[in-house]
Amino acid sequence: MLAHELNHRSRPCLQGKVACQVFHQAKPALKVYTLRKRKETLDWIHDLVSPHNGLNSYLTTPPNVVKVS
Repeated sequence: MLAHELNHRSRPCLQGKVACQVFHQAKPALKVYTLRKRKETLDWIHDLVSPHNGLNSYLTTPPNVVKVS
């Protein structure tokens, strides 16, 4: 079965809609919730959490990479 056919099947988890309908209906929301706004929200979450457990440094510091020879 092709992915296109699967995307055009009615799904109970989507309240009977098909996946492409849900995807296209979400486009106006994506225009409002811009990349800049998403970054501001993520920064706000980091600021809330970081004083409690150092999560901010964990999320912004890349892990040590061990080179295997």
